[in-house]
Amino acid sequence: MNDYINVQSREVSVAASEEEREFQEKWRGLLPILFAGALGLMVATGILAFGELITWGVFIGAVLLLFTFVRPEIPMLVITLLAPMEIWLYKLGSMIPGTGLTPMNFICLVLIVGAWIQRYSRFDPSVEATPIDKAMAWFLGISAMSVVTGALLYGLDGEAIGEYMQMFCAFSLYLVVRRRWRVKKLLVWLVVFVCMMTTLEAVQVTRQYRAQTATSFEWKLKDIIKGTMVTGNSNDTGAYISQYGMIAFGLFLAMRRSFWRIPALAITVAAGAATFFTYSRAAYWALAAAIICMVLYKHRRYLLPVIGVGLLLPGILPSSIAERLSTRGDTSAEERKEYWKEGMIMSLKSPVWGVGWRGYSKKKEMASAKIRDPHSMYVLVASEQGLVGLVAFLYLLMVTGTEIMKAQKAAKTPFTQGLALGLFGCYVALLVNNVFGSRMVFFFSTAHFWMLVAGLLVLLKPDSTEPVVEVLEPVPKAKPVKEPSPWRYRSYV
Repeated sequence: MNDYINVQSREVSVAASEEEREFQEKWRGLLPILFAGALGLMVATGILAFGELITWGVFIGAVLLLFTFVRPEIPMLVITLLAPMEIWLYKLGSMIPGTGLTPMNFICLVLIVGAWIQRYSRFDPSVEATPIDKAMAWFLGISAMSVVTGALLYGLDGEAIGEYMQMFCAFSLYLVVRRRWRVKKLLVWLVVFVCMMTTLEAVQVTRQYRAQTATSFEWKLKDIIKGTMVTGNSNDTGAYISQYGMIAFGLFLAMRRSFWRIPALAITVAAGAATFFTYSRAAYWALAAAIICMVLYKHRRYLLPVIGVGLLLPGILPSSIAERLSTRGDTSAEERKEYWKEGMIMSLKSPVWGVGWRGYSKKKEMASAKIRDPHSMYVLVASEQGLVGLVAFLYLLMVTGTEIMKAQKAAKTPFTQGLALGLFGCYVALLVNNVFGSRMVFFFSTAHFWMLVAGLLVLLKPDSTEPVVEVLEPVPKAKPVKEPSPWRYRSYV
C-alpha cells in the first residue's frame, strides 16, 4: 500500500513539474514582447517629457548598463570606440556635481562592480590573477590616499576627483577584461576597433594639418592640431597616435602570410605621418623609440631599413616639421625643465606621501601661476604621491612590461605574436610619452593599453573545451630477476 502511495505521489510531482515548466516557457516567450513594449512606452513617454536627444541617450545608456551584466564584451567594445572622444563626454560635466562621474566612468564602474561580484560567483575568471593585479591595486590605493590628502590640505576639489576617476576607470579595465571577457573571437574586434580609432585620429590630424599653409614652425600651429580630442592638444593627440599605431605595426611584422598585413601597413604609415603632423617632439621620440625597440627585439633584419628611413626623413619632411625637429633651446623646453625642477623640490620637501593630488597645481596657484602639472608623469607622481607612490608606479610599469614579454614568448599564432609585439611597442611609446607629459592620468590615452594587455592574456589561455591528449610515457622494461646462487648462503663451517 505504501509503495502504491509513493508511486502516485511521484507521478503527481512529475505532472506538476511539467505544468510548471510549460508555464515558465510561455512566460519566457512573452517576456521579450513585454520588455519591448515597456521600452517602447518608456521611449515614447521620455520623448514627450524630456525631448528626443536626452531620451535616446538615456535609452542607449540603459541598454549598455544591461549588457554590463549580461554580455560585458559589448559595452567594453563601445568604450573602445568612445575612448579617444571620452573627453567630449567629460567636458559635458559630471552627472553628480563634484564626483567626476561622467557617463563613460559610470559604465566603467558598473563593469568593475560586475567583475568584483563575479569574484564570489561560481564562474571562473577568464584568466587567473597576474602580478599586475596587486601592483595596480597598490598604485590605485596610494593614489586614492593622495586624493584624500589633497582634500584635507586644500579642500574638496571636484576636478581632482574627476581626474582620479578617469585614471581609476582606465586602469581597472584591465581587471574587467581579465575576469569577464569570455568570447575570444570578440577580442579580435577589440584590436580592430583600436586600429580603427587610431586611423580616425590620424585622418583627422592629417586633415587639420593640410588645412594650414605653414612654411615655418610657429606655436599657433600646435593649437590647430587636436584630432577628435576637442579639449585636448597636439601633445595628447600625438601620444595617442604614436602609441596605438604600434599595434598595427606589430601585426604587420608578424602576419607575414596574411592579407591583413596590407591594411596593417597602411594604418602604420598613416599613424606615423600623423604623428609628425602633430608637431609634438615627445611623440617623435616615442615613435622612434618604439619602432627601434620592436625591430631590435624581434625583427633585426629591418634595422637597416629603419635607420635609412630615419636618415632620409629630415630631407623629405615639410619645412615646418623639419624645423620643429631641429629646434633647440626653445621656451617650451626651458619651461619644462623648470617644471621638473619645481616638482622634484616638492617631492624632496614631502618625500614620503607627497603634497597630495593636484597639490602641484595648488602650490603653483599660490605663486600666481596657473599650471596643472610638471609635464611629466614620473615627476607628477613623485611630487604629489611621494616616494611611496613613485615606487608603486614604477613597479607597476616594470611588472606590466615583464608580462608583455612573457606573452610574446608564449604566443603561437601570427595574430597573437603581432598583438604581443605591437603591445611591446605601445608600452615603450607609453613610457617615453609620459616622460614629457602626464598622459596616464587621462582615460582616452590609457584605456586601450590596459584592455589590450588583458585581452592578450585571455587570448593566450588554452580553451578548456579542447581535448586533452594524454601522452603515455613508455614503461621501462623490467630487468630480469637474477636468482640467488645456491652457493651464496652455503656455510663451510
